[in-house]
Amino acid sequence: MILNNNIFLLLSTLTLKGEFHDQLMNRMLEDARLSALAMNAEITKVVFVPGTYEAPLILENMLMDDSLDAACVLGYIEKGSTLHGEEMGNTCSLIFKQLELEYRKPVGMGIIGPGATAEQAETRVAYAGNAVRAAIRMARTMKSA
Repeated sequence: MILNNNIFLLLSTLTLKGEFHDQLMNRMLEDARLSALAMNAEITKVVFVPGTYEAPLILENMLMDDSLDAACVLGYIEKGSTLHGEEMGNTCSLIFKQLELEYRKPVGMGIIGPGATAEQAETRVAYAGNAVRAAIRMARTMKSA
């Protein structure tokens, strides 16, 4: 069993949205860190990007790092008045999975939404830990298979 998986954590946050998003991302980050520690793994790098749509380029760059066993994308795509968030979420989800397959490294998906309200986001902070645990389990499975 692998005891020290190195995990890259990518958080998408809209800096223009202000304090709520910062607080939400900080809680998600803490949940992710605690989940990794509970599994004897370590989050070795955290990168903040302006939003989910900007995450794929950074994710691909990080997946090229041979020292990383897995990556995890955390974020919040809030409910808007148009379908922009849904389109963005669908596009990014597909790209994240394509990158996972291309680089053969697990990518945990801990994005709340699309279409989540602030109240729903508050109750889904644990998505971060769930995504990290899944990425760690997959990295260990890949190494033992």
